[in-house]
Amino acid sequence: MNEINIKDLSKNQLLDLQQQITKQLKKKEPVTQEQFNELFFKLWKEKCTKYNFMKSFNTKSDTPTSIIEFTDDNGEWMVQINYDVKNPYFYVRYNLFWSIFGTELGVNYNETQTFMDNIVEEHFKLREVTPWEI
Repeated sequence: MNEINIKDLSKNQLLDLQQQITKQLKKKEPVTQEQFNELFFKLWKEKCTKYNFMKSFNTKSDTPTSIIEFTDDNGEWMVQINYDVKNPYFYVRYNLFWSIFGTELGVNYNETQTFMDNIVEEHFKLREVTPWEI
């Protein structure tokens, strides 16, 4: 087995490694889309309690726009969605939302992105939009 130098790994690679170890230790059955969806919408209900329309990623708008930012009760953004057909996106706050899937379900970064992609397409009606963590 090859030796791994932790210093050479990126943050996401370290998190993936941690999640893989956690998953092996738990020896659970593979996570299903339904299980992922259940946790996603539980987090959504708990953490996405308010919303703002945005002019751009960091600038709020006084009028409705194609960009909607969902925040928690403290105003911390959790998810931002742009429904503009020319530049659609689905951004998720990593440390307060995205990372919970690895911790709770033992899924790695790529699995989280795949499960989230299905949610984005099915529930948010954004086709061909890859969800990204920020």
